[in-house]
Amino acid sequence: MNRAVKYGTAIVLVHLLVNIAHAAAHLKLHIELGLAAMLFVMVVIVLLPLIAMLVLWTSRERLGVILLALSMSASLIFGLYNHFVAAGPDHVGEQATGTWGTTFVLTAYLLLVTEAIGTYVGFHFLYRKMTAWTGICSSTDGLKWLPSETPTSHSATIHFGRDLVHIQPFSSVVAYQYPG
Repeated sequence: MNRAVKYGTAIVLVHLLVNIAHAAAHLKLHIELGLAAMLFVMVVIVLLPLIAMLVLWTSRERLGVILLALSMSASLIFGLYNHFVAAGPDHVGEQATGTWGTTFVLTAYLLLVTEAIGTYVGFHFLYRKMTAWTGICSSTDGLKWLPSETPTSHSATIHFGRDLVHIQPFSSVVAYQYPG
């Protein structure tokens, strides 16, 4: 399992658990959201990160990273505005003391943290995936760029010491050879 899948899955599951506790605090404190906000929460904050996590486990990992980055960044902006900027019943400063008020405030901060981490993880691995091909080819760490001997004009063979890796852009590694 690669790091994008591992970290993406971990942050989505933690985010989901914090959302469940935060939703319970909303219910106990009778803090209701409007229809548009409720749809945003259900689709963007809850459903899209779960879809992103599932897609990370498929061959469409890059799409999963994109969904993770976008859903977490949108969630971060939504939560930051509603819990810390806009005055109203959803603001952390408006909560009564007690178990559920404390739960609401604590989970609002935890959502902020998990969404910031999720945004970072998503954009970090998206950036790595976008630069992976050029990063491999431009590294000066003992790599040698060899012209491709295949008919595909956009492919290349890279020499890592004694290891040869044949690469085609926008696809996975298609051949690996360890010559003895």
